[in-house]
Amino acid sequence: MIDQYEFKSTLPFKYGSKLDNDLSTTVISKLIRKDIKTAIKSEFLPDAKYSVRTQNYAGGSSININIKEMPYPVHDLDFLIWTNDHPHEMNPRWASRWTEAAQRVLWTVEAIGNQFNFDKSDSQIDYFFVNFYLHVGWQWEWESRIRGELEKALAA
Repeated sequence: MIDQYEFKSTLPFKYGSKLDNDLSTTVISKLIRKDIKTAIKSEFLPDAKYSVRTQNYAGGSSININIKEMPYPVHDLDFLIWTNDHPHEMNPRWASRWTEAAQRVLWTVEAIGNQFNFDKSDSQIDYFFVNFYLHVGWQWEWESRIRGELEKALAA
């Protein structure tokens, strides 16, 4: 299994490298979309559908990046087989839900988004101070449909 921090250290997208406190979250979302398109052209990311949405609320703001229609599988079949065989057990720590290629996509997109972020939080005193909260994942309906198709194929 690949190491997240080791993988991210190989990427040209560095945490906080494009931080500008004068930019709104909406403007940052537009810049992230542009960086994702550039990463696709540079082949850091596969050609898929990436949705970048901003959410503002009283405590701050967040950027949600959802991915769908990947050109290759995202679910790890060993993980699906194990969870189908052990329906009442916790997910094993040895396994990941996602294939290595899918994990690399998630981590790359996260690194692209975090170029515009900072984190001055202190979890020991329950103090959170970030430029924005970033959430990266698969578009739920697409991921759920793909997982269902795989589970049907495994059951057959």
